[in-house]
Amino acid sequence: MSARGVSIALGVSVLVLFVPGAQAATIAPNSGFEMECAGVPCSWQAAAGTLAWDNTTANSGSASAHVTGIFEQSGIRSDCITLSAWGGYTNTFAYRALGDGSAPTGVFWNVYHYADSACTPATFLFGNGPSFNSVTADGQWHQTPVQFLFIANTVGSVQLSLQFLCGGSPGCPAPATRSVWFDDTDFEPPAPTAVAVRSFAATRSRAGVTLRWRTAVEAKVLGFNVYRSAGARSVRVNRVLIPAAGALTGRWYTLLDRAPIAVGGAAYRLQAIGLDGTRAWAGTVRVAR
Repeated sequence: MSARGVSIALGVSVLVLFVPGAQAATIAPNSGFEMECAGVPCSWQAAAGTLAWDNTTANSGSASAHVTGIFEQSGIRSDCITLSAWGGYTNTFAYRALGDGSAPTGVFWNVYHYADSACTPATFLFGNGPSFNSVTADGQWHQTPVQFLFIANTVGSVQLSLQFLCGGSPGCPAPATRSVWFDDTDFEPPAPTAVAVRSFAATRSRAGVTLRWRTAVEAKVLGFNVYRSAGARSVRVNRVLIPAAGALTGRWYTLLDRAPIAVGGAAYRLQAIGLDGTRAWAGTVRVAR
């Protein structure tokens, strides 16, 4: 399962340099790789650089996508996604970069828009990226904030692209090959409930694991649930729904998990419940044992 959420937080626009053309060889979906295309697993292909599955590290699940490149802008592209609705879409992903000098300077989404429903190159309209995230190169997994992207009703399909920048022109500065790992990526259609989560963190202590999250805005939100998962098992941490403050400027929330996983790490997922009963994932965080 991937981290899901609904957001109206704005990011920084990124100029698109890559124009879709000939299809590169695809790599088949990996059941342990939690990356989705509008709710379903999809194939991903190298748009520039090299893509390989890594079964030794993951933000959650059992695999991640390791992308390496020698170009200023390298990345991977998804299958074609036929849109079911137009309006505000949201996205988030997790990344991992090492502190050995191989890390890029930034990671971001690009979304390529097509007029038809099959991503036909002749109907390509434009590409844009709603967010740019500077990289924390410490070998740990980091989830990017949920970002908002408006898609007009003239768009029939999109392709997603996860890309990184390495700060050199032309090409990357030494070392020649930059690398980054991607996981837990999600692209969500419009939803009636709007909540932007600025941060979601977990801290282990003798008392248990303290979960803290900060919303930026809340609209038509009834409350929140937090789920703890390890392997295939998922358990709700809070006994009753945590009421939302309904603040247009957001607020802080805190929850203590008094019975955390004692051995190994665990993932915590934040779920927002709308006034109409709709449910949306708003963030994921991992905590080590």
